[in-house]
Amino acid sequence: MKYSPCCLALCLSTLPLVAQDGTTAPADSATVSIPGPVADGTSTQAAPAPEVPDFQVLNSTTLHHEVTEAPPMSGLPPVTGDISLTVKKVVDPQLPEASASIDVGTSSAPAETSAQPEPARSLFVSASVYDHSRTLLQIRMDGNPDAEIKAWSNLDFNHFSGFGHYRVTKADGSYLERGMMMGIGDVDTQQASTSSDYVAPQIPTLPDLAANGPAFVVIEGTNADALAALGELHELYRREGTRLAEAFQSRVTAEAQRRAELLANPPKPKDVVLHYWRGQSPAPVEGGTQ
Repeated sequence: MKYSPCCLALCLSTLPLVAQDGTTAPADSATVSIPGPVADGTSTQAAPAPEVPDFQVLNSTTLHHEVTEAPPMSGLPPVTGDISLTVKKVVDPQLPEASASIDVGTSSAPAETSAQPEPARSLFVSASVYDHSRTLLQIRMDGNPDAEIKAWSNLDFNHFSGFGHYRVTKADGSYLERGMMMGIGDVDTQQASTSSDYVAPQIPTLPDLAANGPAFVVIEGTNADALAALGELHELYRREGTRLAEAFQSRVTAEAQRRAELLANPPKPKDVVLHYWRGQSPAPVEGGTQ
């Protein structure tokens, strides 16, 4: 990838959020935060199993099949085995109709303000992480190809994979929700360099993260919204970086443990039981068509 030295200098000198020391706050003293939890690889409490009615079985048929299912994790063998498929015709259990209402929960607006959120915005992020120390980013706002930028960052964007949205709260209490969809890939440059067709990227000089904090260099694009989102992500890491890094390492550890458990105890496909019945035809609507 080619870039102009003068372009890099311009980006670093004109964008207040591109501070090489990582200490510049967002414009208007905005606060960037993660309102929800960050995934750390721990198992969430499973939803209780639905209560099964006391079916009155009229007849039953059982078949056996040898099946092959997708592996539970990438890199593991597929799940294979013999299962029984049982189909039972039952008397109509007269189940109650499901409620049409949906509980969307309470608002997660900051408690100290009644300000309404601004319209939510979405950013689509493509991240190529090199050696867990540099990331080539492509950010597109609201899926609009005309609102796109490319940049290099001194962050490992794997750390951003534990949540799906963040919040930007302004000084007056108003806030903006950012939904983030990210595709991410890791590159081990030492391993990749053994391939004859590997072309090493031209990574601009970026300050050391531990000594200077989050920083980035824009190499393509000038869209103001995408640039603002880029700055927000780096400000978020300045505030929450330790938490995000720890959560990522916990996810890595949990995945390794889960993989080892599956290799030691390969899962088997589960038997299937289907219940069906003939229900009552709905009453015709007055004035309507059959």
